[in-house]
Amino acid sequence: MSSKRGLQIAPAIAVGDRALGFRKALEEVFAACDQRCWVYNTVNILEKLPLSVQAAMKKYLHEIH
Repeated sequence: MSSKRGLQIAPAIAVGDRALGFRKALEEVFAACDQRCWVYNTVNILEKLPLSVQAAMKKYLHEIH
């Protein structure tokens, strides 16, 4: 299947920030899965924590990744 923008091979997976419509468009156009970007996951986790522990938590998250 191709897209209107000329993509000839459908992706098996796409990485993004889960913007509105991203997952739905993938399903409708390509029948592909989406995966949340690790950077966005890290930012969302860190912003929920006090500043005093963010640096240590960021280090731990990078070790996990």
